[in-house]
Amino acid sequence: MSRALSILACLTLIGAFSGCDVLGQPLMEEPQPSCVFDLKSLGYPARPSREYVEAFGLHPSTLAFADAEHLVLTFVSLESGNPSDRFIKHYSIKCRLHLVVLDARTGNVLTSRDWPTPDNGDQVVAAFDGTFVLRSGNHLTLYSTSLDKLKELDAARSLEPHEYLSEIFASPTGRHILLEISLRNEYHFTWMETGNLQTGPLFSDKFFPSSISDEEMVGSGIDSSDNGGLFVRKPGELGHAIPSSSHGMRDWIFLNENIIAIQDGYSSVQLIRKDGSVIEKIRPPSHDWFS
Repeated sequence: MSRALSILACLTLIGAFSGCDVLGQPLMEEPQPSCVFDLKSLGYPARPSREYVEAFGLHPSTLAFADAEHLVLTFVSLESGNPSDRFIKHYSIKCRLHLVVLDARTGNVLTSRDWPTPDNGDQVVAAFDGTFVLRSGNHLTLYSTSLDKLKELDAARSLEPHEYLSEIFASPTGRHILLEISLRNEYHFTWMETGNLQTGPLFSDKFFPSSISDEEMVGSGIDSSDNGGLFVRKPGELGHAIPSSSHGMRDWIFLNENIIAIQDGYSSVQLIRKDGSVIEKIRPPSHDWFS
């Protein structure tokens, strides 16, 4: 046994020095990140408090590239001094929105800002050409990477009583946004150009969007005649169904105008064309999470 262990140890050392494993196969080098961000040093709550988890779940955070050199990070934390009542109510939580612009090459903080917010859903929603759009409730603001305000839109001014901005979808280029407006069980949508925050006319649709490109939406129909199928369509058009029997109902995300990713957390990600044909399947190493 000792002789066998000695031989195995020798083979391991030989493999290590020669760049091969004990079977003589080339060793696969671990991919190295270009930089590592220490979120705790930025004030990110690594362990959410019990009060926050009971009210909201995990702390929401969002990353977006404004351009090749600037990475925008937003996250929400609890204001200090919040009550610790185990049965704390949603409306008594006081949140704080943190906005950080990082050098994407080094991870250095270039500028940051934080302020109180009543909504834990506040976040960066789109970014392009050195600018980004920040959502704060029903308010949208276009910023530069130096945090200069370029445009503002108060969506609440165009909403009817009891309507609210329920969700925002951004295209992969960041140049277009789809606003989803909810009123009880009804949904309305409007298309927006990110660069000027100009909205188009409202349209109603029996459709649950999952993602958008610069011209189209992908999502599921909610009409009984749709049988819950998946569709790619433009506003005001019927579009076409995507064969989904082999893909299942998961998150569908436009990567560009022609390719859609089917994402399901730890599972493999499928890249498909708009006709449903599979291009590639990607499986993350270990337990990495796709985002």
